[in-house]
Amino acid sequence: MKTKYLMILVLFFGVVGLASAQIT
Repeated sequence: MKTKYLMILVLFFGVVGLASAQIT
């Protein structure tokens, strides 16, 4: 359960980071 949350968090931050890089 904790691992699933961690994976979701990593994925979420990855998407946010990608979007941020695209905007910059």
